[in-house]
Amino acid sequence: MIKCIVKKAGDLNSHVSVTLVNAPMEAPPINDEYMKNIEFALQMQVDAIIMTTIVDERNVRLLQEKLQDEEKKMLIIAKIENTQAIENFDDIVKVADGIFVGSTELIGELPRQKIFLVQKSIIARSNKVGKPVMCSIEIAEYGSLSEAEITKIVSFIDDGVDCFVLIQHDTENNLYFESIRDINTICREGESAAHQRRTFTELTDNFVWSAEPIYSLAISVVESSFKCNAAAIVIVTRTGRGARVISRFRPRCPIIAVIKLEQNAKQLHIYRGVIPIVYISKFGSDWNAEVEDRVQLGITFGKLKGFIRMGDIVIVVSGSKRSSGFTNTMKIVFASEFDAIKPGEGDQ
Repeated sequence: MIKCIVKKAGDLNSHVSVTLVNAPMEAPPINDEYMKNIEFALQMQVDAIIMTTIVDERNVRLLQEKLQDEEKKMLIIAKIENTQAIENFDDIVKVADGIFVGSTELIGELPRQKIFLVQKSIIARSNKVGKPVMCSIEIAEYGSLSEAEITKIVSFIDDGVDCFVLIQHDTENNLYFESIRDINTICREGESAAHQRRTFTELTDNFVWSAEPIYSLAISVVESSFKCNAAAIVIVTRTGRGARVISRFRPRCPIIAVIKLEQNAKQLHIYRGVIPIVYISKFGSDWNAEVEDRVQLGITFGKLKGFIRMGDIVIVVSGSKRSSGFTNTMKIVFASEFDAIKPGEGDQ
């Protein structure tokens, strides 16, 4: 039993979360009921889940091991919503596939004037290790966003957020899609005003070099995008890892990932600047011809979306072999006036 003093009256309903300020909490165990929910998510082909009430990396690691044993691929996003998770953040970010900043929950545990500093710290540390980070936005009930909400979105983008989680309290709101379109437009404008070159310099200066050549290639691709003022980066990838690594270093232009695996393509949406296209045709005998077809599909898609025009510079990234792990080739091309995709191939 918990005895307390009510300072502000209100309704207290069942199953409502209770925040105990400065009181350490234990992580809820991953029991059979928890795994039933995970199994349901897998049956519904959910691409990612957000784990709540995390205090350290143990539950994230345990769930990843269970998914690996069942050979399931689902991203685990760790929600940072308490002071214990903040203290153990470096351990959590190493094992999680992504980070979700629970600013609403943090207000109950931290002074309000400290929330923005914590958010900036979480976003910056996630960017440093190359993990996608997301924040929440509430869908406006009245349809249009206020000036404060617009400023908040743009501030998140400038800080380095990869994507947003949209929260809607009124499920019958007919202005839902209109609000999403407004947020999308604001995000595009905010990205154009972000300091990409400064961010790239900060990320590479603090980068701990790896023996894997994909990181050297990704940094070269992003640096070239600034130097040649590229309109887009088109990458031919099987698993999407190359696109994820390039996104980590924040290029100045969209990354069009022509990918084979559908689930991997959907999961790429949470990475900043990545636009996946699923190419479902089977691989032919001529590897170079297959790569060229996929590159042309990506360029054509960019033309249809309006961010590639005739004469624009496009950076093409592909592999030298027909298998994953060999994304090691970069070339710079100019977009032609005419589409190179044959009629009907765009439907693939």
